[in-house]
Parts: sequence; structure tokens; C-alpha cells
Amino acid sequence: MSVDCDHPACPDVDLLLDTVAAITTSVEVLGRYSNPRSQSRELQKLLAMTPVGCPVAAVPSRQRQHRLRKEEIDVLTAKYERGAATVALAYEYGINLTTVLSHIDRAGIVRKRLKIDDQDLHEVVRRYRSGETIVPIARQFEVSPETVRRALLRGGVKPRGRRRRG
Repeated sequence: MSVDCDHPACPDVDLLLDTVAAITTSVEVLGRYSNPRSQSRELQKLLAMTPVGCPVAAVPSRQRQHRLRKEEIDVLTAKYERGAATVALAYEYGINLTTVLSHIDRAGIVRKRLKIDDQDLHEVVRRYRSGETIVPIARQFEVSPETVRRALLRGGVKPRGRRRRG
């Protein structure tokens, strides 16, 4: 990426950007096996050399994180206590299912263990045996496909193999 800057104190921006990219790549590759503090210091030195107003390439984040505010967590846990499914809450709040479960655990709420009870199990087995696939059944009961698969096993039904799309 070539960036032209007329600022008299501006260093070779292309060289600076290449160095930043190399350090960023090193940090990504080495991950937790490295000492990120040393690379962080080098990166800070390079950024400090860039005069105010010079464009610096931004490295886009690979993961979009959505951190919930305390009020949102309180509403999420209240919905769970009123019977909302964890899968539905994860979708509604745009967070991972394990994050929903972590918020529930941190709130001290005892998790519901049997998501498909015996009465629902008969319906799940009936629909599956009639040819319906696991995913639509999971959506109907607001659980994960894995929960439906485990319920089928509990009901004595061996799930079919995955169909290949073609």
C-alpha cells in the first residue's frame, strides 16, 4: 500500500507500514507462545515516529466482539429465568452460546438440564421418524441441533447420517 505524505518530518511511510505489517503478522503467528509485550513496545516506537496527521494503516479486527452492558446481562438472565432458551438468547443478543451460559452461571442461576422433557421427546421422535431433519426440529423447540440429537439417542432413535448437498 503506497501512501504519499507531504509532511517534511514524515518518515518513509511505505517502510513504516511494511514494518508494522511484519510485526502484526509475527504477533498473529506466534500468538500465545510469544511475549507480546516486546512486540507491543516495538510497535509503539514505530507509531511514535509517525508525525501527527500522517495516515497509518489500520489492521482490521478478525473478530467482532459484542460486550453486554450490566443492564443487558440482567435482562438476559431474567429472560432465561422466565423460560427463554439459551440458543434464542444467544441469537437475540448476537453472542455465543457459551457466553450466554457464562452469564447465567455468573448470576448464580441453576441451569435447566433437561431441555427436551419426556413429553416433548415423543414429539421430537415422531417428527424425526416422519422424515423431518434435526435442524428444523431444533428451531421449533428453541434448542441446538446437538440437543435434539442427544434427545433422539435418549429416545432410542439412531440419527440418520448427514445428507450431502449437491
